[in-house]
Amino acid sequence: MDVPTRTYGLTCNLSISQGKVSRYFSDFLDDVWKNQWYEVNGVKVKLERNGKVDVQIHQGFISCDMPLDIQLKRPSGLFTVEGEGSLVLKTKTGIEFGSGGQVKSRTEIVEHAWTEKPVVTVGILNMPVETLINLLLDHHESLITSRVDEIVQTQVNLKGLVDNHLLKPIENIDIPSLGSRYVDLKIKNVDIDLSKSTANHVLGQVYIDYDIDLAGKGKEVLSDNEMIVNWVQPKSVTVSKTLDAFFTYDELESVIHEWISKIEISNKPVELEELQLSFPDKFKVNGIIASPVSASFSVEGFPRYEKEEGTLYLDHMSTSFNPSNIFQKALSFIIKGKIQSTIEKKLPLKINEQLYALKEKIPSYSNDEFTASIHMDRLSCHDIYWKTEGLKVGVVLDNLSIRVEEDEVQPLA
Repeated sequence: MDVPTRTYGLTCNLSISQGKVSRYFSDFLDDVWKNQWYEVNGVKVKLERNGKVDVQIHQGFISCDMPLDIQLKRPSGLFTVEGEGSLVLKTKTGIEFGSGGQVKSRTEIVEHAWTEKPVVTVGILNMPVETLINLLLDHHESLITSRVDEIVQTQVNLKGLVDNHLLKPIENIDIPSLGSRYVDLKIKNVDIDLSKSTANHVLGQVYIDYDIDLAGKGKEVLSDNEMIVNWVQPKSVTVSKTLDAFFTYDELESVIHEWISKIEISNKPVELEELQLSFPDKFKVNGIIASPVSASFSVEGFPRYEKEEGTLYLDHMSTSFNPSNIFQKALSFIIKGKIQSTIEKKLPLKINEQLYALKEKIPSYSNDEFTASIHMDRLSCHDIYWKTEGLKVGVVLDNLSIRVEEDEVQPLA
């Protein structure tokens, strides 16, 4: 399906040898023939793989060249007529996708070519063996192709491939500076272009649309059960995603609580009894200290985000401190200064630098067959909004891609 210019949130670049595909499918395709005798005109025929299956994936279809040995038997009085030969059976399996990326396939036998002319080794038949095999393939084609379809539909689990191989690298990414927040991502749409694949390599792009949430606490990184999958050949593609990360004031309070709790006076940490953050007209933190003095305090200011710098400032910041005991005034003055200096050290907050650090820590993922690595040109904050319920941060991801590369190829058995 040709599509015009489209915008996606993620691309996956594929370069996998067709040999890897063949190795993956060969053993599964043995099940088509395993312990299976076919019968035509009173003759029993068994087909069995005698070499590697040449499997190739292209845009919209899978082709298989299956080398097969042929055994045939027919009871004839006191003895059995026997014969043998070898051929390559060529099949083509058209691939379409249903809801959730479920594979729908339709296989047909394209042709067969003899690699070793069939001969009768014991006895005689009343027709040429080649004619007999042609009759067998015509008569049992639907049985053979349905078994191939069953194997393809079982083994080509697109949702499993997306979840386990494409999304695995980002499963455990967290943002510790914002309170150990994880990435929640759902794949919504997958467009596949393998039109440039060759006889030796699966080459292509997978274009992905998704919903993402940076404000979640879980680690749910999955494709959607209603994920839509299509074969496409886009004329031009833009890869960019804008998303909003929302942080409640409770969560921001936890971050500030952690900052202040690390302050020590005479080797004793400051213990907070209460901490509240609000933003009616300006940013304000109210707190109550239980130890080493009993006091209330507040920190307030006017937040300002400079988009070009990617930096958050707190203008006109001021700190007030009210000890409950006048005799602790001197110690209170020290604590007030430490609270103010602690917050001043955190500000201005260079958000884009924090996001860049997150970008740099994205890991690669590998198993015994593939390595998947994540790349992006830019991860930045385009704006910040102070809402009644909390803080909304707008984030831009440009040219986010996953590169799937094949590990060292092992020789075929």
